[in-house]
Amino acid sequence: SMHSWVNREALAPRADRLAHSCSYLDLPREWLGGDFIAEAELLKQTNPRAYRHVYLGEITGSDRQVFDNLRIGPISQEEIDQCDRTLCGLDFGFAADPDAFIRAHHDPRTGRITVLDEFCAVRTPVETLCAEVARRCGGAVVRCDSAEPRMIRELRERGVQALGAKKGPGSVQHGLRWLQERSEICIDPARCPNAAREFAGYEYPDDGNGGIVPEAPDRDNHLIDA
Repeated sequence: SMHSWVNREALAPRADRLAHSCSYLDLPREWLGGDFIAEAELLKQTNPRAYRHVYLGEITGSDRQVFDNLRIGPISQEEIDQCDRTLCGLDFGFAADPDAFIRAHHDPRTGRITVLDEFCAVRTPVETLCAEVARRCGGAVVRCDSAEPRMIRELRERGVQALGAKKGPGSVQHGLRWLQERSEICIDPARCPNAAREFAGYEYPDDGNGGIVPEAPDRDNHLIDA
């Protein structure tokens, strides 16, 4: 599970960290023996997901993961330069919840979403929030949580094209389903660490009996809401 502490730690960018990856494929076959190779090949054919997890060390997720279409990893500047359709969202914080701004690119042809920038902070002064959003949105329309019309007005007065998002019954679940149906959601953890952590760690809750509650939790989802 990406929610595991060691995987969350791996997503946190640090300049002094050396990351090394290897698998049995990097070793001489004679070190492993025929039985080991045969078992690996059999699992590869019968259960590819288990094979990728057990033998390649990939984070394949659990049955509880809300988004199984994530690509968490470096995004080159060349890829970013090709993102010409910018969409921005802002979820306002309350009490201990952070204000969360996200800027992304959606390619309707491929169904790929590329997260380009984020801002996430608790108890942000109005002036600071407006300045951060204005600096990051690049003049694009910012669709905001419509429950805060005063904050939307503050953003407009400071030159941000802020609009309240239309909401209705089931709109949250509809939005999650739309995200799940994209071909990929690409996030660079060095550029957007909060989005990488939030999307990767978003899981359906356990029902207490070994099953899954098929409804996404309303917590730790601020940038997802944005």
